[in-house]
Order: sequence, then C-alpha cells, then structure tokens
Amino acid sequence: MVLPIPSFHHFGGLSKVTGRIAVIISGTVIFGILIAVLLTWTPKAGQLWVMFVVPVLWGVAGAPWGTQINATYGSLFPSNQQAAFSNYRLWESMGFTLAFS
Repeated sequence: MVLPIPSFHHFGGLSKVTGRIAVIISGTVIFGILIAVLLTWTPKAGQLWVMFVVPVLWGVAGAPWGTQINATYGSLFPSNQQAAFSNYRLWESMGFTLAFS
C-alpha cells in the first residue's frame, strides 16, 4: 500500500490534464497487461524481481480507480454528495459480500 499513495497524487494531477476517462483507461490497460502476464508467465529461478514489479504495477493501476471513481461521484451529485457516496459504499460493500460469500 506504499506505492499507491504517491500514485493517487500523480493520477489526480494527471486527470486535470488528460481527463478522468483517460486516467481510468490507463489503469485498466495496466491491469489487463498484468493479468495477461500473470496468466502466461512461468516462474523460473532468478526471476524474483517479477514478484516485486507486478505488485507495484498492480498498485499503480489501482490508484486511478481509488481516486477517479470517487471524484466522478462527487461531480455527478454536487448537491447531494452524502447520499451519493453512501449509495456507492453500500453497493460496493454488497459486491464484496456477494463475492466472498
């Protein structure tokens, strides 16, 4: 969780230049590449560095989702942000509950 924190700040500034959609798409593309690598990679001796690079990139790819989705909710419902974020967190929690039950 150390690397996503600077990434949150980086993607927040980047979204002002490129827009939220571009930042979210970049995170999605990084996730897709990492999933493809993890599905096709066969661990070999001497490739310990991969065990560190993949989680770091996973954290970088997750940073836009952590910041930009919340920012989108804030801009979509400026007059009723408390209800918007409560609803978002409710359905997020329901998703976790269903996924892990």
